[in-house]
Amino acid sequence: MKTIQVDVSLSVGIAGANRKGHVYIEVDEDATQEEIEFQAEEAAKDWANNFLDIGYEIVDDQQTKIS
Repeated sequence: MKTIQVDVSLSVGIAGANRKGHVYIEVDEDATQEEIEFQAEEAAKDWANNFLDIGYEIVDDQQTKIS
């Protein structure tokens, strides 16, 4: 196994609220570039999700009633 540093960033909105950091992934010594990129992407998504709190509220529910 080898450890690879992945630089990550998160930018939200036009004004660009930014967050930068890095994560480390462990891959097999003989991992292909595709495998490394997949693991890096998953690690970046996990990292970004730590900063997101997405919610919603249904304000008006107008369902059609069938009689």
